[in-house]
Amino acid sequence: MSFTELLLAIGVVSFIVVACFHIFYIIEMRRTSRAIRQLIAEAEENLHPGLAAGRHAFEGLKTITDDVAVLSKVLRETAVALIATQSIIKGIYRSYEGKFDKSVRANVSGLKAGIKTGVVTLLSNLRDRKEGLS
Repeated sequence: MSFTELLLAIGVVSFIVVACFHIFYIIEMRRTSRAIRQLIAEAEENLHPGLAAGRHAFEGLKTITDDVAVLSKVLRETAVALIATQSIIKGIYRSYEGKFDKSVRANVSGLKAGIKTGVVTLLSNLRDRKEGLS
């Protein structure tokens, strides 16, 4: 066997070995590709219901935030109306403050006198009954 034949034999054997490795590599790549396609298909099947549920949840959240925005606007308007009402009531109170004060003092004084008279009368009637029974 000559040197050329030896190199040719080594080249052929090397080519066969490399070809076998490449064939094995291609077969493994196909298996991996099938597994990845199957994983993606299963993920899509599982993902679609999740995405639909997420979309539904986000739509509900958007509705809630819209309702909260409307409610906050209504509350803001109500607060402004209450502040305006308060200022009107303060103005009315200031204009009638002296009149109300005198009237309230007179009513309270009359009430005190009435209660005092009633208590004195009650006590004197109770004494008279007690003395009448003895």
